[in-house]
Amino acid sequence: MNDDIVEFVREVSAQNPFSCYQCGKCTAGCPVAAEMDAPPNRVLRMLQFNDPDLMTIASPWECVTCVVCTVRCPRNIDIAKIMEAIRQYRQRGREDYVHPNAVDVADLPQIAMVSAFRKLGEW
Repeated sequence: MNDDIVEFVREVSAQNPFSCYQCGKCTAGCPVAAEMDAPPNRVLRMLQFNDPDLMTIASPWECVTCVVCTVRCPRNIDIAKIMEAIRQYRQRGREDYVHPNAVDVADLPQIAMVSAFRKLGEW
């Protein structure tokens, strides 16, 4: 893995992952940290060290973007934006990409579709 992901994350999220000093407040407040294979502070550490395992973990997909981590961060790092940037990086340039939890749209409840359209802004 090269520095492409770090630069991409910095550009897309407008956040500096190197500002994190690993206090762990983001992970302590994260409602899904127990379900993640790498909690938020670990994801930031992997990004800081350019760890190739960052491209294989499911944590960015499990992040519910509740922004508790962002609110709790003493360095004012928007970790939810960083997670979104990592998701975008992993999807780009891969036509064969399949989301880890991909489902058939017909199986989704209508409210899920409405929520997705609101989030993505595609009416």
